[in-house]
Order: sequence, then C-alpha cells, then structure tokens
Amino acid sequence: MLNSDLVKLYEVLTSGLNEHVKQNTECLPKNFIFKLTDKECEDLKSQNATSNWGERKKIPNVCIKLPDYLKANKSIPVLLTVFFLLTSFSAFSQYQKESQIVNYEINCVVNSNKTLLVNITKLLKIESSKDRSYAIQRVYYNEMSPITYISASVLDKNKKRVRKIKKKEIADYSTITEYLYSDSRYKEIRAFSEDYPYYIELKYRKEFQEFLSFPTWLPQERNISCIYSTYSLTIPEGYKIHYRFYNFKPSETVTTNKDGTTTYVWNTNNLFPVNTAELFSPPLRKVVPYGRIIPDSFVFDDKRGYMNRWSDLGNWISELIEGP
Repeated sequence: MLNSDLVKLYEVLTSGLNEHVKQNTECLPKNFIFKLTDKECEDLKSQNATSNWGERKKIPNVCIKLPDYLKANKSIPVLLTVFFLLTSFSAFSQYQKESQIVNYEINCVVNSNKTLLVNITKLLKIESSKDRSYAIQRVYYNEMSPITYISASVLDKNKKRVRKIKKKEIADYSTITEYLYSDSRYKEIRAFSEDYPYYIELKYRKEFQEFLSFPTWLPQERNISCIYSTYSLTIPEGYKIHYRFYNFKPSETVTTNKDGTTTYVWNTNNLFPVNTAELFSPPLRKVVPYGRIIPDSFVFDDKRGYMNRWSDLGNWISELIEGP
C-alpha cells in the first residue's frame, strides 16, 4: 500500500501523513514503512501506465500489507505499535476536519541597537458554531511591549477575504478589569461569522526597547490542533541565546546571513489537540508544547544582566532592587 493510498483513505494531505509517520518512528516496527528503490519505482510505473504515475516527482513511501505483516509478527508489542499508528492517524485525520490553527508564525529580529521587533501571523479555521470561542482573539501588551500594528480579517471557506475587522471593533481592556486602568492590557478581536467553515487571519507587530526574554512559543491553544507553526529569530553577530522546548521536538535550521547576522528557524506541524479542562488534569505546562528563548545577556532599566547562571540573574535583581 502506497502513502497515496492512505491519503485517499483518510482524506488528508500527503505531507501530513509523512510527518505523522516521522514523528512516530520510534513506535513503529522496523521496516513497517520503507521507500521504494529507483528500479522498483520504475517497475511500478510500467505496471500503471494509464495512471498519473508519470506526474510523480518523488519516490513514494510504502506501507507493507498489514495482514502479511501481522502473520509474521504476532508479538503483543508489534500488534500494539501497529494499532497505535493506525488509530492515532485515524484520530489525526478526524482533527483535520475540525477547527484548527492552520498556520502560526512568529518572526523576531534583534536590531543592531539591541531593540526587538516581533511580527506575528495566525490563521485559524472555525469549523462550526460550537467553536465560536476561538473566534475571540486577544493580544496582550504593556508599556514595555507596545503594539505598533494590528489587523484582522474574516475569510470564507476558500480563504478569500469577506470582511476586514475595523479599528473601532477592536476593544482594549485592562487585564485586571475592564474599567480599571493597568499597564498590562490586551486588544480583543471578535471575528464572528455565520457562514461555516470560515477562517480568521490575524496579524500584529510589537516593539521592545528593553526585554528579558523573547516571546514564548505556544504553537497551539487548548483543545485545538495545529497544522503548522514556525518561530524564527534573527540576531546580530556575536549575540548569544539560550533556548529549550518542552513537550515536543521542533525541527531546527541555523543560517549565517551575508550581513553577519544569524537566523534560527524552528518548525513543527500536525499537533494533536490537548484537553486540559478535565478534572485532575495536569498543569498546562506539562502537556502543551511550548518553547522558551532567552538572551545570554541583556540591558533592562539601564542595568546589564546575564542569564548564564541563576546567581548572575540573582545579582542583577539585587542591583535593580537597590536602585541607583
């Protein structure tokens, strides 16, 4: 059975299937899925001369016949791993038909003067009226991280814009109460539509004159899947960072640019929904994928601090408390 056969069976994208298999390689029996050789591919093409095989640009993956495999491998661990693959992929195919975060991108750039510019783009799919809560999007900010640009649009099921959210429709609230002024605030966008399914496109920019850490990467929200998310960070020459990811392992590429800057890019996709609303469920940070990125050194309130050791950070906090 080819990967294209499974794609038709579960009504998902080929890239989604391949990524799902890649993420669960350790759970699969050896040689359960393999790639055809050039000769095998040519032989298969000749046997399917009337099909669209000639349009293929890549050699496909093959999943061997399940009945034959199970006859030869009757152990309980093998049966369980095969069952895990089929049921988990079946579940993922179902999630692709529900509301989801289609794309979530965070782009951070540290300028030569050590200020931080952050651009964020999010595309959400709202499948039905039961998921109206996801149509309410909030962007948090404060005096140290002002929002310099924000835009939102409602797209139809074909991703064509049908309505742009007006500025007067974007509410501004304090995080403490809707009426009491506070430095910590948020913009709230209610992008509702009665024509399901539909999409919401959200874009905004924030600028940091001083910062202790980079925006936390949270690829998905509660109880909703994420199809694709990327986090990129461009830093000046000689600038050092520390980072760690929890509950997932994104792919990573590091590029040195012609101007001497370095760009880190992390990607992840096909994340299952995480239900954290159940009684006695673990804390959100224990189950939801997230990433933390911090600078090796920083300047905040005109005082330089370091993140190499806890003692370095403690010394900076002490100096900040003591004042001038």
